Amino acid sequence: MFSDSLEGAKGLIEDQVRLLDGLNLRAHAVFLSGGFSRNKYVLKELEAYARDLGGLESFSGADSWTAVAKGAALMAMDVGCGPPLLPNIPCPFHIGVVLSTRYMSFDHDPPQKYTDTFDGVDRAKDHIQWVVTKGDLVAYKNGIEERVKITRKLSPDGSLNGRIVVVASRCDGPRGPPSKLKVDDDGEYAPFALRD
Repeated sequence: MFSDSLEGAKGLIEDQVRLLDGLNLRAHAVFLSGGFSRNKYVLKELEAYARDLGGLESFSGADSWTAVAKGAALMAMDVGCGPPLLPNIPCPFHIGVVLSTRYMSFDHDPPQKYTDTFDGVDRAKDHIQWVVTKGDLVAYKNGIEERVKITRKLSPDGSLNGRIVVVASRCDGPRGPPSKLKVDDDGEYAPFALRD
C-alpha cells in the first residue's frame, strides 16, 4: 500500500543529499513533515534509509500536518516566499582548453611533437586539458568556475596578439573525451571549438 509513496520519499531524500554533495556540503539530518511521516512503518523505513545514506539522523515533528498547513497558508498569502529556485543541472558536455604541453611519448602522438624555440623543450601541440567534466553540477547562481594557468611567451617584436581555444565534447566513450583537437584514429574529436 505504501510502496510507491515510500520510494518517492526515498528518492526526494536522496536527491537532496546529492544536491548538497554537489555543493560540497554535507547533510547531517533529515526532517520529515506531513501526515505521511506520522505512519510508524513509513517513519521506521525512512529512518533506516537515512542511516544507510551516510548516518543521517531523522526528525519528525509531533504536529506535522500543522506545519504543512501553515506553510501552504503562507505560500497562498505570498508571505516570506521568494520565487522558487531553479534547479542545479549537470553540465551537458566536457569543457577544456587547447594548450601546448610538455611532450610525453605515452600521452601524445608523434605528429603533435614540436620543439619550442623559446626554451628548447619538446612540446605537444593541439593538446586538450579538460577542466569541466560532463555531469559536473552547474550551480544555479554561480555556474562552474575553473582556472587554468597559461604561460604566454612574448614575441621578439613585442606583439601582444594571441588566442585561447576553448573546446567542448559530448563524448561518452569508454576512454572519455579526446585528448587532442584533431581527429584521432578512432574518429573521436571535439565537436566544436570557441576561439577567443
